[in-house]
Amino acid sequence: MLRRSLSCTLLTLAVAFTLVPASAHAGITEISQRFEYQTGLISATPIMAAPATDGTYIIMASLSAGTQPVFAQFQWQDPDSGASFAQYSLGTPIVMRVAAGSAPTVQTVCGADGGEDSCSAPYSLFVVGLGLWPGQPQGQGGISKPISRDQPALTDLISGQVLLTPEANGTYMISIDLMNVNGGAGGAMLYSTISWIDEFGPESATVNAANGTLPAVGNVWVVHALGGHAITLSTGLISGTLESYDLHIRGIRFGTPSSGHGPLADTEVNLADRATATYPKVKTVLTVRASAEYLLAAYIASATGEPCDGTTGVYELGEQALLYGNGAQIASLQDFPFASPSFIVLQTRLLASTGFRFLTSNPCAPIGGAGPEYSMESTAIRF
Repeated sequence: MLRRSLSCTLLTLAVAFTLVPASAHAGITEISQRFEYQTGLISATPIMAAPATDGTYIIMASLSAGTQPVFAQFQWQDPDSGASFAQYSLGTPIVMRVAAGSAPTVQTVCGADGGEDSCSAPYSLFVVGLGLWPGQPQGQGGISKPISRDQPALTDLISGQVLLTPEANGTYMISIDLMNVNGGAGGAMLYSTISWIDEFGPESATVNAANGTLPAVGNVWVVHALGGHAITLSTGLISGTLESYDLHIRGIRFGTPSSGHGPLADTEVNLADRATATYPKVKTVLTVRASAEYLLAAYIASATGEPCDGTTGVYELGEQALLYGNGAQIASLQDFPFASPSFIVLQTRLLASTGFRFLTSNPCAPIGGAGPEYSMESTAIRF
């Protein structure tokens, strides 16, 4: 899970008599940029045209660099907190809210801090993403869903199961929802490995199973696969005795961006420039009628950060939020005393008659009183 802490903000409802935005459906647009066979570091390069209005994006990448330590770094202008930065970590998408008239950029560095000089071999970087536009037309014409598998109550491990054999080279977002039925303390611990072949040879990525309560960390992968070579999945046992597990897999292909409908459906709550709040408050983003796979994302940003000693005298970092799915807490967000965005992306299966909601609080603001101005967006994408 990629989280970058932020200044003073998060989900919250407005004070009494102030209307809070309801959940709304949004148009989804596709982002796709290729940087193939690079032999040097990429300087800051826009990954899309600057939006005409403030916009929110979920950004992912596939970086094939062999053993050399090449990293992809993204920068953008947040409408509230200004210049923002995130270094991409495999399996953990980035959420960015981009100010109108500014284009987010990507660059590569050698070494996690950019201080190494051992990155001379060729590498490729593929950047993909989703733009979220409440009330706007769909731009999913280039997106398809060639992988969709639901395998509940498995009692045997899987070895080299073919998910897809692409006809041509392509970039895919693949989510792996692996849930131990008897997970947790004393139960079995499982992992899953996805394997594919790109221009530089065999690649693989491994995700541990959820513990029976929380979604697994880093279970949304972007792979660039060669046509004619299978994308496969295997499962394995880390410890314990295998009883039963559920496996749900989705694969989205990013083609040429174009207008039109596609396989994704977005429901979100967007709180822009909220200046006052009552704490604590619960807001439902989505209630589901039938069980389905979702990409859940939350993002907060503020122009200022105001830490305090809190009501108990313990040093606090301002705005906080708890995220709930299937009736249980699945994640949390908390500000640092710096003006920089904080975000999280999770893939999980939401069960029928449950949903996605959040609870916010701010120990630095009096109950019913004014808190620091912030913006927050929370979204649930069904796929």
